[in-house]
Parts: sequence; structure tokens; C-alpha cells
Amino acid sequence: MKLPLLLLFATSYTASAVPRNVQHRVLHERELAHNGLRRTVRVDGDSIMPFRIAIKQNGLEHGYDYLLNISHPRSPHYGKLWTPERVREVFAPSQSSIDSVRNWLLDSNVRDITEERGWFDFRTTIRHAEELFGSEYYEHEDDRSGAVRVGCHHYHLPKHISEQVDYITPGVALSAPLKKRSVPIASIGRHPSLPSHALYPPKMANESTSASNAAARKRLVHCGRNITQESTVTPECIRELYGIPDPEEVAANYPSHPANTVGLFGLRSAYSPTDLDRFFSD
Repeated sequence: MKLPLLLLFATSYTASAVPRNVQHRVLHERELAHNGLRRTVRVDGDSIMPFRIAIKQNGLEHGYDYLLNISHPRSPHYGKLWTPERVREVFAPSQSSIDSVRNWLLDSNVRDITEERGWFDFRTTIRHAEELFGSEYYEHEDDRSGAVRVGCHHYHLPKHISEQVDYITPGVALSAPLKKRSVPIASIGRHPSLPSHALYPPKMANESTSASNAAARKRLVHCGRNITQESTVTPECIRELYGIPDPEEVAANYPSHPANTVGLFGLRSAYSPTDLDRFFSD
């Protein structure tokens, strides 16, 4: 009887060694290394970060057929482009998936959740996020720029939730570049829910020179800073930071070239439809 008891003890010990927040969960995403970045210290558990959860879309397996249906010259529907509303409707996540993820977040004491076209946005502490996702968050530093990104190498979700979720950010997909400010947060308008060691987007190097007058400083005061619930990077903000002339002035003095195009590039960043709507409406 000693051997079975020993095996039973060993089995129970092994089970107890598994972190409680990972038990009964499945590995959702894993990436062992982030190119060009060096993992440094673990993020302070009291730091508050915004998180986004993307719900799996429906109908993606038919995307190729949908595309050919409107783009192949021999198709009877050639050139009949879809409206943005139809694209959202066809590929929208199911309501059951949205309800499942929302209920899981509420049951996990996540509050102030914003839902937007298959995305869930919320803010919470790193400690709470680590418990929620069964993971550990670290700072990843770019030795060339000094910028810091927050993320993890893997995270876990309950099986029934993993089946509904596409991905979470920050997670394996790291956050946008951040820097720790040495200036006390109280001096720049500390948000009451943020601890003194919270992380912030880096200050633009030429901000002080661009904001050479009171009007410019007023326009730039919240430009790109995540110190409130609203973080703004608008065309006006970019024009002030980089000294880009007003478009009406340019149009009046410099005729546009027909070959001019506008390009948008993003590297492992989250997509927010409302951000684009606001950007182009400005």
C-alpha cells in the first residue's frame, strides 16, 4: 500500500504546484520571443493598463469567395462593392459569443466595460489581468529607442471562452510604446485611479519646440497622453507636433499631384473603428 499512497501524494503535489489561475484553462496564445525587444522586469501589479479583447468573427472562411464574387470580371456581381455596414453585418461575431465573454468578464469583477463591434475594452490592474488571463506581464525594452512595451509570452483562458476569443491585447501582441515618467504624476494632472508608477506613452521629442505659443500648448496638452479616459492623436495634433502646414494653405499655394496617395501602417497594434472614424472626421 505504500507505493499507491506515494503515487497519490506525488499526483496531488503536482496538481497543487500548478498555479490556481491556470487550472481548468487552455493555452490561448504563445510566443517565446519578441524580435528586437529585450524582456526586462515584471510589471508592477498595481499599474493600470487598458485591455482589449477581440471576439472571433463569423464567416471568415468564406472571405475569399466573397472577394472573388465582386472582383472577378466574369462574376455577375463584378464591381458591386459592399458597404461598410454589410461587411460588419456579414463578419460580425455571434451574439452568443459576445454574451459569453461579457458575462465572464462581469463574473471576474471587471467593470466599466465598453463594447464596440466585437471588441471589449476595459481598464484594470496588471495584477487583476494576470489572474484573469493566467499569465505574467513583463516590460519589453527596445535598446535602440528606450521605448518600453508591455506584454506576455503566453496566456490562458477558460476553454469555453477561448473558443469565442480571437486575441487579447496587450498580451502576446504587445502594447504601444510606453515610458516611465520621472515627473510626479500629480504635476501633469493625475487621474485618481492611476498609481504614481503607472506607465505612459512617451513624450514627443520636439513637443517643447513645437508648442511655442499658448494656443499651441493648449492644443497639445493631452496629445497622445493616456492620463484620462480619452487619449487623442488627431490630424491637428500631428500638424502641431511636426510643423505640418494647414491643408487649406497648402491647397491654395501648392497644387496637388494626381499620384499623391495616403498610406496607413500599423505593426501589431489593435484596430479601433471609432479611432479611424474620428481621425478622418477631423
